[in-house]
Amino acid sequence: MDLGTAIVGAICAALCILPFVLMNRNRKKSERQILLSLKNNASQHDSQISQYELHGHFAIGVDQTKKYVYFYHQDKGAISEQFIDLAEIESCKPVNTHRVVNHRDGDQKIIERLDLCLTPRDRSKQPFNLEFFNAQHSPQLNGELQIVENWSNVIGALI
Repeated sequence: MDLGTAIVGAICAALCILPFVLMNRNRKKSERQILLSLKNNASQHDSQISQYELHGHFAIGVDQTKKYVYFYHQDKGAISEQFIDLAEIESCKPVNTHRVVNHRDGDQKIIERLDLCLTPRDRSKQPFNLEFFNAQHSPQLNGELQIVENWSNVIGALI
């Protein structure tokens, strides 16, 4: 009777743990695919990514020797890849689009979108907006604010 209880307990524990293991495996597989796409984009431009960061649905990387930035964004099947030559960029700054909500305790800023805006030296060209967060696609921030600030500093140092 004790052996039967132990077996049933082990099976129940395995069934409870299995979804978490499968979710982690799927997340790792998705991250590998995103990183591979980012590296393939870099190899098409004869460069290698020396520093990168993966975060859920996007990846950003930089070739510090050639001063190129690569950005990969995947959202509901739509894939966006960008290649930016930093020799053509004048400035890099984070853009925080928010709205203000009035509460009885005071006003609160709600972040709607986080972008990294790279402004070209040639004013006739459009700025590059790399989307890190969009409230329409993701319910809450998960470290994107720190990532945008960090990459703004990394890219700013290369410009």
